[in-house]
Amino acid sequence: MNKRRLEEVIESGDLKEFDVSTHVVMLVDLLDDTFEASRHSYQLISNVQDKISEAQKDICRQMIRRKLTDHKNKHKRDFLLESLELFT
Repeated sequence: MNKRRLEEVIESGDLKEFDVSTHVVMLVDLLDDTFEASRHSYQLISNVQDKISEAQKDICRQMIRRKLTDHKNKHKRDFLLESLELFT
């Protein structure tokens, strides 16, 4: 599933009933996307926090840290910092 399609599915709410823990890395990729996609991704990740492996958490932390270096927007940076806590 490509990023745009995943964003559309997330925004439609069609993933709420599914275990998305195996797709958490793709969801992290959307944390700095549109407001709606980023917040839905955050919610989906928070719902499966206890199912995320340590290896996935490590990858996600690295991805978020890279995103933090790319963003100058304070609101996006604050949201990414908050999102980083999901993987501690």
